Amino acid sequence: MNGRDRRRGQAMTEYLIGLVTVVLALFVPLFDGRSVAGALANAVRDAYATFSYLVSLL
Repeated sequence: MNGRDRRRGQAMTEYLIGLVTVVLALFVPLFDGRSVAGALANAVRDAYATFSYLVSLL
């Protein structure tokens, strides 16, 4: 196994650790049983509902 293969394996390990960290940060329930991703989805849904209401007035 040469140095290039070891670096490639280390990069994959670092990528997986980063990916798991991001997934846990987004989907682990934090506030009132809601995750950050759920709160973000609710905010986007509310913003779109407001936008569609304003467009319907035109």
